[in-house]
Amino acid sequence: MGIDWENITGSHEDIPALEEMKPATDTIGRIDVKKAERIMRKPRKYLKWAVISGAAILVVFVGTKVVIDQWGGAIKIPSLITSMKKMDEGAWAKIVMVKPGYLLAIRNNGHYELRTKGRAGWRYNNPGKLVHGKFTREQGALGSDGKLALFPSYEMGRRAMEVLLFESKVYRNLTVKEAMEKFAPASEGYDPVKYAKALRKAADIPDHWTLGKLDKTQRRDVLNEIENQEDYIHGETHLFENKEDFELKGY
Repeated sequence: MGIDWENITGSHEDIPALEEMKPATDTIGRIDVKKAERIMRKPRKYLKWAVISGAAILVVFVGTKVVIDQWGGAIKIPSLITSMKKMDEGAWAKIVMVKPGYLLAIRNNGHYELRTKGRAGWRYNNPGKLVHGKFTREQGALGSDGKLALFPSYEMGRRAMEVLLFESKVYRNLTVKEAMEKFAPASEGYDPVKYAKALRKAADIPDHWTLGKLDKTQRRDVLNEIENQEDYIHGETHLFENKEDFELKGY
């Protein structure tokens, strides 16, 4: 089925961005992957939904993957789609307030989640305490506390740390010691030599190996030890049905 781009209707504020999206989706089932990836990098700029020739096409951005679905069937984008799983209802859709020892967010299911106490890495779903910027935005971060990124879920925060260390050009060709001089610098109060030693011990990594060469098990062990080094300590979680429930209970 071809798309009639001249007769698109809908009420979403981002509908004008359809014109830029047009070259990537000129025919149902035929997607220009490179252009879809460009669209995906700036999700807020593009269509979330529209009615096209009587069929709804939903564009959902989850982390670094884009899911395009059509009533009556899915549109597969090679290399981008691994599954058509439902978005995690427990993940955050929006940050309402963040201050020392306190974070209030709205989940995808509309419930309010309040996190108090604990350490920042846990409150922010950011086990590596990644500083917010272009990279964390591309990995799905919702914002920051003025420095550290706030991720919708623990899984997304951990995945961002994994991508940064093992897949990015910044870190993948560095040894553990070289990497920790950047990731946990002395200028921020860390001891990068001690930090690197702990990681090498936890994952049994030879001194000369680079991060990009580590296998799946070693990568997992490195990420787990980083959480330990960053004091990933849980605090208290309070859930509320909605805004009224949150306000009624006096938080």
